[in-house]
Amino acid sequence: MKGIMKILFALLVSGAWYVIAGEGSEPVCVVFFFLILFSLYVKPIKPKRSVVQEQYLEKMREKRRQRQEVNQELAQEKKVVYKDLRRRKDG
Repeated sequence: MKGIMKILFALLVSGAWYVIAGEGSEPVCVVFFFLILFSLYVKPIKPKRSVVQEQYLEKMREKRRQRQEVNQELAQEKKVVYKDLRRRKDG
């Protein structure tokens, strides 16, 4: 289905160019059709990650995880301190 939609889109654009430019623009329309079709079917090249980049990303993930753990511990301590303060006020 996607392939048919891509072909129809390329035909639509090249047909629109033919209508706008008029007769004598058939070669340009054919070039537009194949150029658009090529651009729709070609997948971009994804660069491979280097070992250094992977190590850096792993360090960043580890630091983020450690920060989350520290924040959770601080939140627990705040809850305990708050409960102790409430007990002292009530008592």
